Amino acid sequence: MSSQLGQPSLVPKHLQDDEDLSQECRDMISTLPKEQGWIANHVYQYQGFWYNLRQIQGLLSCQKHFQSHDINNDIIILATIPKSGTTWLKALTFSLLNRNTYPNTHENHPLLTTNPHVLVPFLELNLFGNFDDDKVEINPNNLIESSLFATHLAYVSLPKSLKESSCKIVYLCRDPKDTFISLWHFANLGRKLR
Repeated sequence: MSSQLGQPSLVPKHLQDDEDLSQECRDMISTLPKEQGWIANHVYQYQGFWYNLRQIQGLLSCQKHFQSHDINNDIIILATIPKSGTTWLKALTFSLLNRNTYPNTHENHPLLTTNPHVLVPFLELNLFGNFDDDKVEINPNNLIESSLFATHLAYVSLPKSLKESSCKIVYLCRDPKDTFISLWHFANLGRKLR
């Protein structure tokens, strides 16, 4: 997607409509209620919540492939809605869980050089967002080196194995008015950058 000036779009890839969708996702979205989005061109209602195309692609892949077993019960999922403090929660939780590995916050701490969104990946966007069933035949859990993940998915849309396991889910909520205003400003900034 390019802006009007011919420059690459600054809108994140996960918010852009994309041609790289699996056939399963294409077939399903054609049956879903669709509305115009604030940031993404369209949002689709799935399992009672509104998602953009990239989220639905990752959601389907995550539901299909993510297997959580009690042997990996040290997995922690940070669940938030967009613009509710996700970045702060990721940074704080990463620091807390890695305080023995990085005891001195002034030397070589990953948060000084790396974005919290890289250190704590989103299940539906980073791990399973580009997961192609036709090309990958390995267990996605073998790809998971961390035990800390994030999601913007609703609880009902999380993989069944995750909900039934002893994994910990940390849910952060924020005053809905504050979240709405933050999202409104973020959406307006995104429109200006297009």
